[in-house]
Amino acid sequence: MTLIIGARCAEGVVLASDTKIVDDTTGETLFSNKLIEPIEGASVVIGASGHTHLFRQFYRKIGHLVKHRAREIKLKNVVALEEVGEKISDYEREPKKEGTILDGLPYDYTAEDFLDDCKSIVKELCANGGQLDLVVGMFAHHKVRLHRIDSQGEEEEVGFCSVGSGTPFVNLFKKSYSPKYSFREVSSLLAFMILFVSRAKIDNFVGVEEGKLPTMKLVKEDNTCGELQFSEESTKEMLAEFNERIDTVVDFCDLNKKFDVVFRKTK
Repeated sequence: MTLIIGARCAEGVVLASDTKIVDDTTGETLFSNKLIEPIEGASVVIGASGHTHLFRQFYRKIGHLVKHRAREIKLKNVVALEEVGEKISDYEREPKKEGTILDGLPYDYTAEDFLDDCKSIVKELCANGGQLDLVVGMFAHHKVRLHRIDSQGEEEEVGFCSVGSGTPFVNLFKKSYSPKYSFREVSSLLAFMILFVSRAKIDNFVGVEEGKLPTMKLVKEDNTCGELQFSEESTKEMLAEFNERIDTVVDFCDLNKKFDVVFRKTK
């Protein structure tokens, strides 16, 4: 499993993810980025949580499908424009239309089309009972949007969401969150949540490489997106502070190991 968290902030939407990957068949552990930007030139970030082989298949399939859609729509536009004596090259220099993901005149690939493709792939991969949940951050229709898609292909727009292992514990910290916070404040909070789940060993499939922070990306209201990067010095300072706070929380959670509890039936 994986832990992906998405949250709105003052500047847009932050997505955060752990980096631990455990091979379903070999049990081999490695650390890698789990947040992808599947559409070249568009402000879209996806994180997928579920069985390793399923989210790897999803990332591969959505990448191929988006490229296919782009070629398909471009061909439709070429044909349509030729019928009126115009060329596609005249439009490719025009700025992207608001509310769209890929340029296309008169045909286009919209945010809704993209979400439908994501839902279709999830349903296909989970048809036999597999587990795969998505968090999608995107700029569309003049604003940044955050969506959650579950294993049944059900989709909803949200302001904060968590998918994967440790989600119940993430919700415990949600009271500390506000969409009015800056991306710096939100990214710090999301990092703490993921590091807590990893440190407390709530799920052995969630983790972050030693001395590293979770992967975090930002989709901004100005229709740009990218990775949130921290200097080596800042990373060390943040980890030291996080570890001090996490130790306190973990110690509190371990109280059940220090006291005997007896169940007495009353009914």
